[in-house]
Amino acid sequence: GNHLFFTDVCNHHTYRLPESGGAVSGGLNVANGLDRSLVKVGSHYYGLAIFPGTMSEPGGPGLYQFDPNTLAVAGGGATPVVSLATPTVIAVDPQTGDLFIGDATNGIKRVHGLPGTPTVTTFLAGSGSNLYDSLAFNSDGSILYASDRYNYPNIHIVGLDRTAAKVFDVVDPNQGEGLAVAPPSTTVGGLNVSNNVF
Repeated sequence: GNHLFFTDVCNHHTYRLPESGGAVSGGLNVANGLDRSLVKVGSHYYGLAIFPGTMSEPGGPGLYQFDPNTLAVAGGGATPVVSLATPTVIAVDPQTGDLFIGDATNGIKRVHGLPGTPTVTTFLAGSGSNLYDSLAFNSDGSILYASDRYNYPNIHIVGLDRTAAKVFDVVDPNQGEGLAVAPPSTTVGGLNVSNNVF
C-alpha cells in the first residue's frame, strides 16, 4: 500500500505511517541510522545519513538503500551506495530520474544510474561560501531551486538551469526551511499558484 516515510535527525530513526497519517506510535519506527532526506527511485528506496559513528551508519555519511517494508538499511549500513561528505537533501530530476544531493559546502552532486552502479558528478561545486540545504525541481526539470543558508540570517533561494547557471536569486528574510514547487494547475483557495516556489 501507500505509506508516508520520514526521518528524525535527532535520534536517527526512520518512520513509516499509513498514507492517511495517524500517531507515530502506531507506525513502524526503526533506528536505522538514516537522518536526512528519503526518496524513491523506481521501486528502490534511498535515504541519507550525515552523522558518522555509532549513532549512524558504520559506512559513514552518504546515500543508503533501505527496505520499505522493514526499514532495514541494505548491508546493515556497512557501505553506502554513494559516499558523501555532508549530505543534507535530495531532489529527483523529473527529466532523467537522477538524484541531486546537497552536500553542504561541497556543492550539489548529481547521481546517475540508480538502481545499479551509480556515477557521481559535481553539478555545482561548493565554494566555501554556499551551504545548500533544500532542493526542489520545477515540474519539467528545467530549474533546480536551492536554499543557500551560508550567509545566515540572509538565506538566498536560487534557481539553477540545467547547466548550473543561476537564473533566479532572492533573499529570504524569513529564514525559511525547506522548498517546494507547486505543480502546474495548482489552485489554493481559488488562487492559481502553479509553478510557484514555496
